[in-house]
Amino acid sequence: MKNLSLTIVAFLMAAVSFEAAAQESAVNFMAGMPKSEKLTADQKEALKQKVEKIIARNNAGAVTLTDAFVIEPELRLGQTKKTDGLLRDVSLVSGEFSLVVHNKYDGSVYNSVTVDVKASAVGSESEAINSIIKSIKVTDPVYVRFIRNARKRIAEYYETNGLPLPERREEEPEVAKDPEEELLNEEPEQDVVMEEEQNDSVAEEAPVAEAPKVQKNKWTVDISSDELGFELIYCKGNRASKAIRINYRVVNKERDMNADFGCISAFAPEGGELTRWVFVNAHGYMSNRYGNKMPKGVAVGRVLELQNVEKEYSELPLVELQVGDYKIVIHNLPVEW
Repeated sequence: MKNLSLTIVAFLMAAVSFEAAAQESAVNFMAGMPKSEKLTADQKEALKQKVEKIIARNNAGAVTLTDAFVIEPELRLGQTKKTDGLLRDVSLVSGEFSLVVHNKYDGSVYNSVTVDVKASAVGSESEAINSIIKSIKVTDPVYVRFIRNARKRIAEYYETNGLPLPERREEEPEVAKDPEEELLNEEPEQDVVMEEEQNDSVAEEAPVAEAPKVQKNKWTVDISSDELGFELIYCKGNRASKAIRINYRVVNKERDMNADFGCISAFAPEGGELTRWVFVNAHGYMSNRYGNKMPKGVAVGRVLELQNVEKEYSELPLVELQVGDYKIVIHNLPVEW
């Protein structure tokens, strides 16, 4: 009987491990384009190709049901030195090559890695940068671990929250317009002028008051103290995960302090309260709630995720945030889906 129990436990553990492995293998990646303005278009494309090779070597680029996860490269330059006393100028450049995995639909960041790089080149700094890009070794084991950990973290996140992986979103092709149809729809300029003149004459004979334009309510924010500044970055909903993310920054204007972050309340248009929420790691912002440092004049960002949102609300009538002893109240917050 004991042996049978051990066999059942071993079978269940193997089944769970198999399911977890299958979930991780379903996570694949696309290569993103660097955003640095210091790199030329050719250098950005070369970095993207490096990422594509890293993805291919790790069998992590197969076409799957999701295309949400992007590996975005970035090259940050460090010191640049020129060697004196030689017949030709030689530039010595050091820097950091970084990879970040994020969800292109909601901005969530799942993993990152930074590798120190350096190279030398004869001539300009741009040529030295080209040498740095060429020196990046896609066979480095650090990228194998990076891909493996990224897959694991993504799979664990969606499994823990009981969510399916984001579905691939097909872009709708643009419908080409028929030039002849456009010409037929166009009215001669003379006719337009005559029509305007007729309208003017009618307006002079029988003036009609214009109907007032209905304006949508604009969102507003109230802060309990002038010592705190607030900036809303975005408020986006995710259909797949049934969540709304509010990305915001706050600035302490008076003194250095530590503060706890939280959500006091969030209401749906029907009057129901969205009680399930969490801070998430995204855009480099941390998810810590307690004892956060807030140096004077330094912006501190957070991404608040409201969960179990069953409908695609166009706006939230009330969201109350807490930052230490301060209270931030947002009215009529618009939601982009």
